[in-house]
Amino acid sequence: MLCRALRRFFYCQQKGKKVDNKLKIAAQKLKIPWLEDLELARSYTHYAMRPEYVTIHNAASPWGGKSLHAYNRRSIATSCDGVKSWHLSCGEDGVYQALPFNTNGWHAGDGGGPGNLKSIGIEIARDLCQDAAMYSKAENMGAMAAACVLSALGLSLDQLKKHQDWSGKYCPHRILREGRWESFKSEVGLYLKDIKGASSIHQAQIMKPTPPDEQKIFYRVQVGAFSEYANADRYRKSMNKVLGAECLVVKAIVNNKQIYRVQLGAFTEFENAKKYEFDLQRRGIAAFIIPVNIPAYKSNVNEKEAEK
Repeated sequence: MLCRALRRFFYCQQKGKKVDNKLKIAAQKLKIPWLEDLELARSYTHYAMRPEYVTIHNAASPWGGKSLHAYNRRSIATSCDGVKSWHLSCGEDGVYQALPFNTNGWHAGDGGGPGNLKSIGIEIARDLCQDAAMYSKAENMGAMAAACVLSALGLSLDQLKKHQDWSGKYCPHRILREGRWESFKSEVGLYLKDIKGASSIHQAQIMKPTPPDEQKIFYRVQVGAFSEYANADRYRKSMNKVLGAECLVVKAIVNNKQIYRVQLGAFTEFENAKKYEFDLQRRGIAAFIIPVNIPAYKSNVNEKEAEK
């Protein structure tokens, strides 16, 4: 039994070095500030791990005026007796690594299940911050970090999980509330291709234009989501004035609840949508890309439809 445990430990140590090298290469390709802030003298129990998944969290903390370094230190300072710990903290200024990837963290809420013992925990900070643009940058950093980890570990996009998948907790809460989990996964997938050299988000993803009758997907930029149509329409009108562009209210069902999304644009190429998203974020407006199927283009609602 002891020999098996030792073999497992040394295997994880050796693989950890290879993963670290691959991780550095991936981070360099995406130009991510990646800082190690490891604390090896942890007081809580931890185990050697062969990661099989990557788990995404929203930190549920504003941390608006504090450095991400301080937030990452909290991972160590508040973690004891296996209560709470994670591997990466992602913010607008970069990625901080608190735990080595050959060591488990306590972040998934499933006890001795695969979420805690077989997955890398990534916390996306700033999710309650009043500065929406800051959170957008943090989430984008989280998507790039997830792609780097998946690539370094040789894992597929199917092995990217939500905290909710392990314990049922409504997390990552902001991504789920805004109905953007699939969109977030798609962005991670594009960054994976970027790392592998198949495409590049930074140099614009290559998408061949297709005739309107053949175009299956286009891209809108979402700037808000509301549970009531009146609030969505009020925000739409304010955005029309701020942006000088016509926004739309789009009805959607998320987690069996009806919501109203405020969106604009109908880009046939991801590159153009991404440029517009970045432009809005620089102006301090929280913006996200939403892939839309052609039939959904007719889902814009007016006041009468909203009352139905």
